[in-house]
Amino acid sequence: MKSGTWSRVAGRLPPTRTALLVALVVVLAGGGLALVRPATAAVAVPGHPVPTAAAAEPVLAVIGASIAAGVGAAGPHGGWPYLLGRAEGWRVVVVADPGAGFINPGAHHLGPFSRLLGRLDLARLDPAMVIVQGGYNDVGRPPGAVASQVAALFGAIRRAAPHARLGLVSVFSTRAGPTPAAVALDRTIIGAARSADGAVVVFDPLGERWTFPRIRDGLHPTPSGHAWIAARIAQDLRR
Repeated sequence: MKSGTWSRVAGRLPPTRTALLVALVVVLAGGGLALVRPATAAVAVPGHPVPTAAAAEPVLAVIGASIAAGVGAAGPHGGWPYLLGRAEGWRVVVVADPGAGFINPGAHHLGPFSRLLGRLDLARLDPAMVIVQGGYNDVGRPPGAVASQVAALFGAIRRAAPHARLGLVSVFSTRAGPTPAAVALDRTIIGAARSADGAVVVFDPLGERWTFPRIRDGLHPTPSGHAWIAARIAQDLRR
């Protein structure tokens, strides 16, 4: 997975959640993306600390790989975490490294996810929700080792943010479809996350056969694909 240039950005939330949800519907119907300024957000960049969000607003913290980092989006803050945050009225903090996984270190060697977690001061952020996105980059790794890292990560997040809702966006497949190894790893990751925290909310792109517009590599979402993912996660959360 290739990385782009990521930076920290800040802005104000839109007037209402309704306005953003309408915008997402338009995006999904028409295939375009109308950018609005995001809530507070941060993407991990080598040598730069991650800022904390203001305590007065609910926080969504996202830990992940390239899809969380916004590869394929219209700009570094056009990815699904920011769109989801605006839909839910959350301020957003993202720490992500393309290529990272529960074991893999990532393109900038900021990972694995346990190391990315260390860049977040969850006790201070007191997030409303923490979502981990990843797994694709660990295909081929020993399943037992991946499961151990998944369980340890979710345990550490729960200890640091005891009141947060936890979510997992598990393995994405390419446009060509999942390999048997990817299917097996997806089940391993989901099982380990649920064993570590029985309340974790699982979003399973591979198992649920998510279909969204992708860029030429067949894996990463286009801008409208990021909007589709944000809308899908928001819909599942409301269930």
